[in-house]
Amino acid sequence: MNRQKDLDDLRSELIGRVYDVVLHPESHDAFLADWGDYISRKSAVFHDRKNSSDQSEEILDDLALETHFARAHIILEKLGRPQKPLTQRCQEQKSGILFGFNRDGVMTSISSQAQALFEDLSHAGEVEDFLETKSAKDWRTFLAKLKRSPSLASFFVFSLAEGGNLIAHTIRDPDSDQIEVVVKYLKIDWSDELLILLSRRFGLSQRELELLQDLSKFGSLDVVVKQNSQSKNTIRTQMKSIFRKMNVSAQPELMQSVSMLAYLCDCIGHDDYVHFEQPIVGQMRRFAVSTGQDVPVHFIGPSKGKPILFLHGMLDGVAITAKILDVLHEKNLRLIAPVRPNFGSAGPSDQMKAMPHKVAEQAVHILDVLDIAKVPIIGHMSGSVFAFATAAKLAGRAEAVINISGGVPILSTRQFSKVAPRQRAFAYTARYAPAMFPILLRAGVAQIDAMKTEELMNDLYPSGSIDRQVVQDRHIANVVADGYHFAVAQGYTGFQYDAYHVTRNWSDLVSASPAPVLLLHGRHDPVVPIHTVRDFAEREHAKLVEYADDGQLIYYSRPDLLFEEICQFLKDQKSAPEA
Repeated sequence: MNRQKDLDDLRSELIGRVYDVVLHPESHDAFLADWGDYISRKSAVFHDRKNSSDQSEEILDDLALETHFARAHIILEKLGRPQKPLTQRCQEQKSGILFGFNRDGVMTSISSQAQALFEDLSHAGEVEDFLETKSAKDWRTFLAKLKRSPSLASFFVFSLAEGGNLIAHTIRDPDSDQIEVVVKYLKIDWSDELLILLSRRFGLSQRELELLQDLSKFGSLDVVVKQNSQSKNTIRTQMKSIFRKMNVSAQPELMQSVSMLAYLCDCIGHDDYVHFEQPIVGQMRRFAVSTGQDVPVHFIGPSKGKPILFLHGMLDGVAITAKILDVLHEKNLRLIAPVRPNFGSAGPSDQMKAMPHKVAEQAVHILDVLDIAKVPIIGHMSGSVFAFATAAKLAGRAEAVINISGGVPILSTRQFSKVAPRQRAFAYTARYAPAMFPILLRAGVAQIDAMKTEELMNDLYPSGSIDRQVVQDRHIANVVADGYHFAVAQGYTGFQYDAYHVTRNWSDLVSASPAPVLLLHGRHDPVVPIHTVRDFAEREHAKLVEYADDGQLIYYSRPDLLFEEICQFLKDQKSAPEA
């Protein structure tokens, strides 16, 4: 009787606190802890411990509580998501367009500054005369491609013959719905913040910083050589070093990266600079796939490295640390990381149950376009579900499935009781109270929007845990926080869909894949207990490598060990006799 009274009291408190979360995102963790206690105890009487791939027939039946949760969710949705304010200087930079033109090169707008700079400019083709030789050729190619097959959100940098650079990027005109181009003058503000960022974050030397400044001033490397006392070979060697450190392969990409970093440093300001660390996301291309969507794909690592398909999870995204990038270059590996539907800048999708197969179709299409015959697949965290689905779709083209801190099929809901409190609350809710799930997720989005990522990290990785020690490294902490924002860029749908799959028995995806399996897992992972991974490895005859002193964040803390193991596993598979 006392236990029932406790549950009744807890239920009453939850009704009040769910509305408090709407106004105070910082109260989300306390609310989630109480809700986790409540749903765990309520679901303890259910008898469907053997899990399936479908929704549980036994669910929490509490219409009144569901109504309160739904009402709080509606309020949050009506409040909307805040827009980050820009400083006055950022607003000025944002609107500083020289000119714009359509696919045919016809001017749609032009500033007085552009008229003076380009001598009564009337057509985009005339800009070629003011560019240095290589950029003039690139400009002609750009215009031809724009007319033939324009792509949205493309970003290019062109060097002026007299020094300086132009940025051209494609946009969609809201009135005509046609793709157009806007051009701005790239003037990098070489602030102390930017120089410190390039030095500390990317490891550029003082001479390399000076070379970058010369390049932004003069535009052409040949002009820089003429202005400099060093030999052309020396400067080219320094440029190659800068390319490697900043993960670019050409001068336009380099100037694009530096200009964007300068813009961000300016927006953030001096006082906030110490908290700023730009995650590495590589080069991004968009692929129009057969499923009818435009898929952003990030390419991270050396351009001629061995390709590895990387499928992200719920909260991790595609960003990496400089340490991971160094390992990729050392091992000559190149990550191909598509952004899954409902995450980051990818398109939305409402195909929840079919999502693993949809992601697999997109991945296969991308690999076909890239003409990649065989590829190993990494599934990071909840990306494991999609890695197996993709391996099944690729059949013999999948060299291996490699799970890093990956989930395993849930054969029994008793597995939920062994995971960390926050994840346990989400798991039980997804399984037994799906009607309550939206407010939990939407409140989490509000917490991230309120820049409470440190509080979220503290809740996910409690004091004294191994993973808490890992996120004390600010380089890793910033990449992890970037993953949070990546996950909620479009709201909570991506997280909701992933939760649907990872809380179910998805063994059918595993059995459909013929690829050998490597599991890389920390013994102290708070989300996927090591004993469940051991059971999975034994069932599926997979190779399991355990890291005795690590938790969930081994991808960020131990990339050298992980990729060494991956390379060796792939080598062993090649030398193994045919079955």
